[in-house]
Amino acid sequence: MVYDEYERRISEFEDESVNKTRTYYFKIKLYNENKEYILDLKTRMCNVTTPRSPWHPYGVPPDAEFRAEAVVGAAGVPGESVTVADFAHQTTDGGFGFAVTEPSCFPVGHAFFSKDYGLEITNFYDLQNGISDPEAFNIPKECMSL
Repeated sequence: MVYDEYERRISEFEDESVNKTRTYYFKIKLYNENKEYILDLKTRMCNVTTPRSPWHPYGVPPDAEFRAEAVVGAAGVPGESVTVADFAHQTTDGGFGFAVTEPSCFPVGHAFFSKDYGLEITNFYDLQNGISDPEAFNIPKECMSL
């Protein structure tokens, strides 16, 4: 996943498994344009639609409630653990749960629930600061004419 909070865009790979059939997608969500490009990586067919759920940043909102702090990994073994803080935030139609590293606030896990969009859970790994691949938001050629 490539995440750009400032330009409100996400580029990600997704895999789905339904009745033993696996499908792989490359998705680019451009919230400022209200567009989502979905490329089926098997068929190379592209669909352009509006994002399924509204934009919600992966950071911790200023009014979020601190719930807990924990160590993930081998506590007490240098370089084998990370301290995370867990937060919750309620909205008018649902809420968020966040786990972020301390003290740098990198996201570890994010859960979003709303009555309109259901439950969305995102786990983060191999994070790095900044956008390492500026081409991650380039529209695939299969989607260019749509």
